[in-house]
Amino acid sequence: MKKFLLFFSSMALVMSTYAGSYIPTELGSIVGGSQITSVDGVTLTIGGTDNVPTYAAYALNYNSVDYVGYFGGSANPVLTSGIPTTGCFYKFDMTKSGSLDVCYVLNASKPFYILEVSGTTINTLVNGTTTTAKVYQGTTITVTSGNSYYVYCTGSKLGLFGFSFTEGSTPSKVTNLTNSDVIVVKTEYFTTTGAKLEEPIKGINIVKETMSDGKVVTSKIIK
Repeated sequence: MKKFLLFFSSMALVMSTYAGSYIPTELGSIVGGSQITSVDGVTLTIGGTDNVPTYAAYALNYNSVDYVGYFGGSANPVLTSGIPTTGCFYKFDMTKSGSLDVCYVLNASKPFYILEVSGTTINTLVNGTTTTAKVYQGTTITVTSGNSYYVYCTGSKLGLFGFSFTEGSTPSKVTNLTNSDVIVVKTEYFTTTGAKLEEPIKGINIVKETMSDGKVVTSKIIK
């Protein structure tokens, strides 16, 4: 009987610590409004339908998970009744409770938000946090089954590396909201034919960012 109880307890522990990650490696077929359901317990919506996602390669390690690139967007988010409905934002619908690691790119001086929506109640978990330089980092939040979580920044397009979810894990409500040691030290703009620009022009622009660790990140933006 003791052996059976020990076995059952071990199985319960394993079930309560399920973890999964979504790590995009390319843009693929992702469009505004696409839903990602590959991680049990989480549905990620790449909002909104008017947003045109982009993808840029960049290596980030957060909580021992290696991410290789991030989605960007084409339009700043617009809020309706306090919730982003159009533009670039990310919505996580939860069918299980636990902890959620969200990894992102945040431009300097752009307010960063995480909202928790439960029915008609909106709780602001991160309220307009800003950084002095562009950062590549992660934030861990406690999530509850049945609730939705909106992640975005205002005045810009937040980049998303992906996420990791651990069922049953209960960290403090928001943790690890710290600036990365790696920041952008130089930004250059080019046309699609390689001509250097003083600033972005209307249409498609190539952005070349040199990081403080020597890495160079190239991405595409639409203005």
